[in-house]
Amino acid sequence: MSVQTLASPTEYLAYDVAHEGKHEYWDGEIVAMAGAMDSHNSVVMNLTLTVGPLIIAQKCRPYGSDQRVRLPEGNYVYPDFSFACDPEFTDERPNSLLNPLLVVEVGSPSTMMTDRTKKLDAYTQIPSLRAYWLLESDYAVATLYERLGDSDSWTLSIVKGHAGSIDSTLFDQPISMDALYLDVETKGDTWPNGYGVPGETKGAR
Repeated sequence: MSVQTLASPTEYLAYDVAHEGKHEYWDGEIVAMAGAMDSHNSVVMNLTLTVGPLIIAQKCRPYGSDQRVRLPEGNYVYPDFSFACDPEFTDERPNSLLNPLLVVEVGSPSTMMTDRTKKLDAYTQIPSLRAYWLLESDYAVATLYERLGDSDSWTLSIVKGHAGSIDSTLFDQPISMDALYLDVETKGDTWPNGYGVPGETKGAR
């Protein structure tokens, strides 16, 4: 990914509009988002088809990877999937979502550390957010951070394998891992030795 340093969010927003592709903004740096592999795109599509109807049934709105989100500290990101009820947006064009309930990143070894450190810390600062999910594209593994009630504490759980399911307070039924990884060629249902999950021992944050 290419990185260019800019002085302000205003310059970033102008850059994002003027240049092809998507760009995230982190503390004065513009980061061009790399293209995704087929397995990544398939997991995102399966997620949309699986939870999209559940979100719409709640009279809420699902969003894909083209929906930009503004973080509380003024950074901007393009998560792979999000949803909001009574969504609020910035006045920018294109506008940015301010109050997601769920944010999902579909990761790979190259993005794993960022997803579990910088993005984890940033997403969990969003007051409206109830859950942050990380779905691997190379392995049938989901890492789930969910807020404990109205507190600032977060639980961590990991679901491995096609036979598993995600139980979330956001939905009134479990989400099948088999549905999320339907027709996705993964390397297995568990991580290899040394794959690691930064922060796995934290439990509640």
